Amino acid sequence: MTNRPRRRFSARLATPREPILDDAPASLRLGYVKIVLPPYLGETNTPRHFRKEPLDTYETHEIFLARCRIDAEPHDWAESSSWQALTSHLKQCEWSLFFDFVELIAELLIEKDDSIPFDSDVQFSAYRTQVNILLEEENIGWQMDADGELRRKTQAMKSAIVATDTALKKPYAIARQHYKRGLAALFSHPMDEATAIREIISALESAAKVIVPRAKTLGTAVIELRKDPRYNRWGLEIIEKLYTYSNNAAFVRHGQRSGDAPHRTEAEMVFQTSLAMICYLTEMAGTED
Repeated sequence: MTNRPRRRFSARLATPREPILDDAPASLRLGYVKIVLPPYLGETNTPRHFRKEPLDTYETHEIFLARCRIDAEPHDWAESSSWQALTSHLKQCEWSLFFDFVELIAELLIEKDDSIPFDSDVQFSAYRTQVNILLEEENIGWQMDADGELRRKTQAMKSAIVATDTALKKPYAIARQHYKRGLAALFSHPMDEATAIREIISALESAAKVIVPRAKTLGTAVIELRKDPRYNRWGLEIIEKLYTYSNNAAFVRHGQRSGDAPHRTEAEMVFQTSLAMICYLTEMAGTED
């Protein structure tokens, strides 16, 4: 029997739906307590959880209570064992505190990674994999990163973000500032869709104005870039449409305060397309760092 975690069949067949960002459903908590957590916590007084390594249940629960500023003792949640006390607490605490605990285990495992045998099945990397599979199965919109922190899922955008981060060096300092603000708005909870769109279009505009210094706006920059045969006409048309959209979309630019605010998927679409256009313009310009 393999120890490699896999997504269950029914989860692979599930109909796509809006990811859950502000809840920890009972099925998620139960899956975490029953499947993910047991190998990493142990007690000396029960047959099933016989080891204290890598983490001790009672001590971990105490740390959790202190982190969450809860004035109580671990045994307040159950009388029979530390494990039952902890799992009882996890099943009833606020959803954000549940995710605090998921991150806490990651942090404690990372601290102990050097003392855990390399071939052990209780390394942080194994925990992270199991957590992410469970989150995906339960349609949770968070994913654990390599530092043990839960981040909103951005799988489709990940490579574009890395490429843009590399591209926006000097002399694109202003564009980089807009890009960073847009990224923060996109990853905030709740997401600030309008700010994310506004800032990434401003980043695109700033990058274009570096390439075409006499341009006053993104629109006038596109007009000038059309005179340069190096730039693809369809790529420039995409940029022009992004600019037109941002100028007319409600709550994005120029003070529009009527109509429907952009939806999450709309913000992600505009953001990812703008990232691609920023990388395209800067690479074609061939500006050295």
